[in-house]
Amino acid sequence: MTVRGEVDTWSGALSDATAALREQLAAVPTSDGLQPALIQRLRKSFSREEVEVAWHLTVARRKAAPKFDRADDMLCDIIGVEQSSGQAVAMRKARRFREAPGVVDLCCGIGGDTMALQEVVRAEDSSAVVRAVDLDPVRALMVTHNVAVLHGETVEAEVREVEGFAAGDAWIHIDPSRR
Repeated sequence: MTVRGEVDTWSGALSDATAALREQLAAVPTSDGLQPALIQRLRKSFSREEVEVAWHLTVARRKAAPKFDRADDMLCDIIGVEQSSGQAVAMRKARRFREAPGVVDLCCGIGGDTMALQEVVRAEDSSAVVRAVDLDPVRALMVTHNVAVLHGETVEAEVREVEGFAAGDAWIHIDPSRR
């Protein structure tokens, strides 16, 4: 699957067209995984990519439940959840940015920290801007969706390298996935 195809497939993962697929997969225990008979049945109505992404979303939301209050509404994948700061930790970190004129969350991933930064920084100054930056276009899609779900607001998400990034007056938060 190409990167663009991944973005298209992930953006369609929450569409009305795949609602029945998500509902069927929600009933499958994670420990059972996708059995060949189930895959064959689902493939009569959905593409291989749609089934794959919907399954990853189902498992990721289950893994996200201990970390995030609204995990069932998030757009996330398994690795993104495993690498993200949980809600409580992210809020603790975000409080350090309370007085920031704006924040850039570099290596934002699915947006665990971005969601908390948006809540804390915007509560202090509603005109402050929180921006999210990640190298992966699918992660940019996820962070945009997740901030909107949690806060009903948008976040500026950019797909780019962080090297040479100019943040202007904004403060920088960075919590890269590889340590």
